Amino acid sequence: MASRFILLLFEDASFRPLPDHAAMVSEYAAWGRALAERGVVLGGEELDGGGVELSPGAPSRPLAEGPGAL
Repeated sequence: MASRFILLLFEDASFRPLPDHAAMVSEYAAWGRALAERGVVLGGEELDGGGVELSPGAPSRPLAEGPGAL
């Protein structure tokens, strides 16, 4: 079986999102399609908002809900 990997995009304080969420999703989708055309990507899905941040030596903390929320 060929190796498979996951790429998670992290948005830190320097990240400047596009004016609306749909435009950002469209940009990422176009990037993913270009990679798929080269045989690099098998698939991709936007993660749900929310979740829990896990950091070594620190208590877990809940994350905000909603698309792009941190």
